[in-house]
Formats: sequence, structure tokens, C-alpha cells
Amino acid sequence: FVLFKKNSSNNSNTNNVTKLFTKTINWNKIIDLKSDPPCFIAQPDEIISAIKEEGVPSNLRSVVWPLLSCSERDKGISEYKQILDVYKDNTSDAIEQIEKDIHRTLVFDPELDTSRNVELISSLKRVLIAYSWKNIVTGYCQSMNKV
Repeated sequence: FVLFKKNSSNNSNTNNVTKLFTKTINWNKIIDLKSDPPCFIAQPDEIISAIKEEGVPSNLRSVVWPLLSCSERDKGISEYKQILDVYKDNTSDAIEQIEKDIHRTLVFDPELDTSRNVELISSLKRVLIAYSWKNIVTGYCQSMNKV
């Protein structure tokens, strides 16, 4: 009974597995697979160098390419829009507090003075409201508008 026939193709397969294993170990320095969702932990120039020098290991392509294409980021954008849409007619204590605080934001910066910049107020208000609905336990507290 023979498990593996020793020939040149078997040796080639072993080399391929070794190369894949080595590439994967190197990529573990570039991407954090334990985080949810996975994220890059290396600088952009290190990521580009790894792609140019080693390529992306086949077992990591389904993780790396969506990160590079920003499709994960776009999911966040659609989630943000969905939260605003779902809760658009709702009110909460957090929203009332946001309404009180929003006009006091950035009043000391003449270029960003919200008393004169309606678009900035609206944008900041939407972000704070979406956050308060996404993180209901935290909601909103004074000074979040400065973050």
C-alpha cells in the first residue's frame, strides 16, 4: 500500500505548500486576521511591497482584496445610511442632547464656525445621531461632537 508515489510532481507540490506557508507567515505581519473584520496592521508602503515581492497567498486573497478595494469600508457607509433611514422619524434623549450641543461646536474656529456653516452642522449631526442609534448603550454624551 503506497500513500504517496515519489516522483517529481509530488516534490513540486511539497515546494508549493512550503511557499504558501512561508507567504502566509509573512502576511501575518501585514494583516490582523484575528480582528473582526480583519484589518491591515502594516503601513501602506509595506503592503504594496509585499504584494510586489511575494504576491498575495491564495488562502488570503478573499480577505486581502476586499480590504484593498475598500469594500469593507463601503459596507460601513451603507450601514450608516441604513441606520439614518431606519431611525429617521424617531427621537431620543441622545438626539435632544445633540440638538443642544451641536451649535456650540467649533465656535472658536472662524473657518469651521458652525453658527455660519449649516452644511457642517447637518453632517456632524447625522454622524452623531447614527452613532447614538448604533451604540444605544453609549448613545451620546456632551463633548462627543468635538471628536
